[in-house]
Amino acid sequence: MSLSLRGLRFSWPGGPAVLDGLDLDLPPGGRVAVIAGNGAGKSTLARCVAGLAGSEAVLWRGRPLSAVAGTDRVAIAQLVGQRPDLQLSGRAATVRAEIAFGPENLGLPRALIRDRVEAAMQAMGLTALALRDPRRLSGGETQRLAIAGALAMRPALLILDEPLTDLDHEARDGLTERLSRLAPDMSILALDVSADAWRRQGFQVMQLRDGRLQRFQDIPQPSPLAARPEPRGQLVTIRDLDFAHDPARPLFRRVELDLPQGAAIAVTGPNGAGKTTLMRLIAGLERPSRGRITVAGVEVGRAKPKDLAAVLGMVFQNADRQFLAATLQDEAMMGPRLHRLPDPPGLARRALAALGLEALAHAHPLDLHNGARRLTAVAAAVAPRPQLLILDETQRGLDLRHQRQLEQAMTAFTQAGGTVLFVCHDEDFVKRNASHRLAVSGGLVGLHSVMESE
Repeated sequence: MSLSLRGLRFSWPGGPAVLDGLDLDLPPGGRVAVIAGNGAGKSTLARCVAGLAGSEAVLWRGRPLSAVAGTDRVAIAQLVGQRPDLQLSGRAATVRAEIAFGPENLGLPRALIRDRVEAAMQAMGLTALALRDPRRLSGGETQRLAIAGALAMRPALLILDEPLTDLDHEARDGLTERLSRLAPDMSILALDVSADAWRRQGFQVMQLRDGRLQRFQDIPQPSPLAARPEPRGQLVTIRDLDFAHDPARPLFRRVELDLPQGAAIAVTGPNGAGKTTLMRLIAGLERPSRGRITVAGVEVGRAKPKDLAAVLGMVFQNADRQFLAATLQDEAMMGPRLHRLPDPPGLARRALAALGLEALAHAHPLDLHNGARRLTAVAAAVAPRPQLLILDETQRGLDLRHQRQLEQAMTAFTQAGGTVLFVCHDEDFVKRNASHRLAVSGGLVGLHSVMESE
């Protein structure tokens, strides 16, 4: 066996055991997907296997991986974490240069670096993006770039922590298919919340539960929530909108759009179509080159930020960047205090309770697992009672329990008369929760009722 875990145990200081006697054997070329809910220990397992936790229970060809020197370890295992954007160097101006960053730091010959970079770009479908600025990539493209950077190091073991969360259904299958075609002697350990895409590519699927690996058991999908009231009136209007990151390649031209009040609107489309950009335009975080946007009568771009924030709340793809306070309670109170609403502590408590977070009110947001952090950002966004809630792929990476909590909060928000705009690649989530679909593709934007399309 190349990789062996024997009775692996791990706990964070002062906490219970996250991994408790875990065993795993991964032969050369083995492909294993470990499935678990949020907070079950997937990222901890990934760090242990990568040799970052110092455990002697992780063996590589019979030798503790922690005993292998760091410069030698990079040729054994490469880990791509949940935040691929944080693994980029920040120094490269192009995709090609970013992939070359690791091999260059090993001092490899230029010809060898070039061959590795070209092979990694081809493996991850990035050849056409070779000269693109890494900072201008979509979430899915950034994920593939981080994996390509790891592949350029030619590891014997590739560890992927939730690599599919930024991808739509087609892109998920595309990435897992690309991974299945990698060098047959390369081992892959993937950690995720859903098994479907991995099983379709022949990965062995296991379940992490109570700190140990078990045989995987399918989890039934939740049923749709209660029907929402009929939308009434228009909350958001967009008129004659033009926008381009690059003037030579317009993203939107002459967009006309009305979004109803009291609706749950799924924003769908392929990676890189402009879904996040459209949400940022509505939120006033990007400026159109032409056109006018209003939200609840407030004109975006002309109103004071505080006035726009009173009617609109947004949760970014990377919700971690939104946290400003040291506890969940203080984070959720910031909006009500800013707008001088009565009883900020009460509004914060109710928002946290609606997301199932009341028991964590005094925890630091960044001490929580991914699912709880995302729900914390939602609680902070809804606490000041805006009329429009924008969720940019907030459901990604959530297990079914945390998805259900998010869905219940979305339903309560629309039943109270608010509108939810949620960018989503998960078609099952869309079918359960959307009253309308806003399709974004090729610069075109179209809204239709889900009921009308059935």
